[in-house]
Amino acid sequence: MPRETLGVLCDELSAPVLVLNLRGDIQSLTGKVLNVHAAAGEPYRISVRQMRLHPPVFDRRMVGPVVHVCENPTVVDVAANRLAAGSQPLVCIIGQPKTASRMLLDALVRSGIQIKYHGDFDWYRTRYVDVAWREQLGSSFDLCHSLKITNGFRCAQVTIIHPQKFQSTFQRGSNP
Repeated sequence: MPRETLGVLCDELSAPVLVLNLRGDIQSLTGKVLNVHAAAGEPYRISVRQMRLHPPVFDRRMVGPVVHVCENPTVVDVAANRLAAGSQPLVCIIGQPKTASRMLLDALVRSGIQIKYHGDFDWYRTRYVDVAWREQLGSSFDLCHSLKITNGFRCAQVTIIHPQKFQSTFQRGSNP
């Protein structure tokens, strides 16, 4: 079921989201395939079609409390080569999230899983985080920003926190 945006017809297979060690439920086809790839420590691409026809169900017991998000597929490649199945769950949005990425991130956040985004700290990324992710996840979600200097480069780290967990996270005084 292709979607039309601004007069452009987009198909369901062209812009998948890349994942590593992300586990899903055992009932959905997508969840089963995610589990096979996670057990092998192999990256996997999820399409809009899979998210629409066979949406995986996530919970913190299967996935863990946090999923890390990056922009560059090289990060996933290095994690797979060095850590394989020992890597924490990782989602690569390949630049900016397209529909499959947005569907996946939405499903994770709505399951109570915290998303930690790490990417370039530039005007575009800052604006993207403030506008696009709020639009995608709804104004009830809170974003926490921090700035790190890594190997001489400025990097943005953003944590998307489920609304019920936001207040208690900061009451404990921890850094999400």
